[in-house]
Amino acid sequence: MAGKRQQGVTLIEVMVAQVVLALGLLGAAGLQLRSVQGTDSARMVSQAAFIAHGMRERTRSVRGVDGRDQDEFQRQLAAFAGASARGTLRGNGVLLSWSDERGGGEARSIELGASR
Repeated sequence: MAGKRQQGVTLIEVMVAQVVLALGLLGAAGLQLRSVQGTDSARMVSQAAFIAHGMRERTRSVRGVDGRDQDEFQRQLAAFAGASARGTLRGNGVLLSWSDERGGGEARSIELGASR
């Protein structure tokens, strides 16, 4: 009697397919994590630019910057990036720096200089 042909897949083939699928899913999860980190980092840069621009406009105004403006500036910075945020007024320019913990942990900064 001739040998019977095998039908279906073996257990080893199924296990190999599961490993390949698991590696693909792990790669997709890693890409998703990097995407979320990049989006959050971009959001923080946009928010920093908005805060810096607002403070720069205050320094350029006729009345200048007083203590209340500086307190509000520091409050906005703390709400924006927590205790790691620092803001410095330089003439009519503004320098902001913070630790981008969710976007990779590196220090980030943005500076808006005085316009000519």
